[in-house]
Amino acid sequence: MKRTLKFFLIVAVFSLVGCAGRPISDMSVEEKAYKILSTSLSVYNLTMQSVSDFQQDGYISLDTRIKINSIAEKYRLAHLAAVRSLYTYKRLSDAQTEEKLMITLDEVQKVFSDFLEYVEPILKEGVK
Repeated sequence: MKRTLKFFLIVAVFSLVGCAGRPISDMSVEEKAYKILSTSLSVYNLTMQSVSDFQQDGYISLDTRIKINSIAEKYRLAHLAAVRSLYTYKRLSDAQTEEKLMITLDEVQKVFSDFLEYVEPILKEGVK
């Protein structure tokens, strides 16, 4: 029951993220950055907690957990790089730091997508 509830919470968060507020294309660079970083981090934290619970319940093997952690670390590092870029952009607000911020945000989205593509089927299988 606990696993099923967490999985459906993750699905609900994905749904809300897709529907919440105005379109990201209408946001400033800073707003986009905050939206991408905060949303992906919230979903990441909830997903990793579910992964931990699934492993404790025996639905995820140690090998699978190691692979998940490896992909998760790539996301974590990309997220930290984007946070640093956002900090620099807020201080300087020039075209060069904006470009660097957009590059790091693109990387966050790519790595986060890779993370979800790998983890989602595993969590769905564990709920069955």
